Order: sequence, then structure tokens, then C-alpha cells
Amino acid sequence: MREARERRGVSQKQLAMRASTAQSAISRIERDRVSPSIETLRELLYLLGEDLMLEVQKRDSGIDRSLNAERLKLSPSERLEYGMAFADQVIAMSPLPRREAW
Repeated sequence: MREARERRGVSQKQLAMRASTAQSAISRIERDRVSPSIETLRELLYLLGEDLMLEVQKRDSGIDRSLNAERLKLSPSERLEYGMAFADQVIAMSPLPRREAW
């Protein structure tokens, strides 16, 4: 919000007057002392001549779904064999000492 206010050349006091609130309230928001509701933030930005835009984006989970699909084509015993080989690689790369027997 501070960037928008400064971009518009408006002081905290001026914005507070437009919003019918105290300058200290604007200051607390800008210093992250309070977390305004989305509606309050939207209204303050509107008073500065700007619009608050929210969007939702799909998060990249880092999971290769095509790789999962390929693994599911394997038989259960092939998947187990693959998993054991993968676990052996992870253990071999581990900096921790190996346990020889459980």
C-alpha cells in the first residue's frame, strides 16, 4: 500500500483523511503492525486511484504426473523392485553412516 500511496504522491495524513481514519492507522498498516482485511485494503487502494487485483494460480507441486503414470503401468512386483532400487540410491547418497543389519 505504501508503494501505491507514494506513487500517487499522497501522504499518510491525506489518505487517512480520505478514508475517515487516523494517520496512525495508515502507518500501522504500512509498517505491518496490523493486517487489514482485503476489503479495507481494497478501499484504501481505491481511494488512491488503484484497484486491488487478486488471482488464483495452480501451484507447481514438483510432481511429474507423467512419470507417475509410467510407474503405474508397471506390475506391483516391478514397482516394488523400482522402489527398492530408488531407496538404495538414496541411502548410498546419504551422508549418514549406513546400518548394515536391522
